[in-house]
Amino acid sequence: MTFLYGLGKLKERYIGWEDQKLWSFTATSFRPGVFSKFVERVTFEPVDDDSRRVHYRAGVDFTPLGRPFARLAVAWLSRAIGPTLQRMSELAVARVS
Repeated sequence: MTFLYGLGKLKERYIGWEDQKLWSFTATSFRPGVFSKFVERVTFEPVDDDSRRVHYRAGVDFTPLGRPFARLAVAWLSRAIGPTLQRMSELAVARVS
């Protein structure tokens, strides 16, 4: 994934996967180097036959360089996750249709 107009790059590896229940992944590389560790977990809870509730959690450990930017980075991640999950949902629906 590329962000910040191409200045930032994130590579992730899935570490957990259960169809229609769980996605979990960790960062294998991140640029700029503000994070030393980054892991995400997305779980899906059935609401009815056609709907799921999405729960998102992330754990982040900042490098010394990144600590001054921690609040800004968490705010950015908080704003970015909703649209990101929405795009993922639209792609999943398109693949099933």
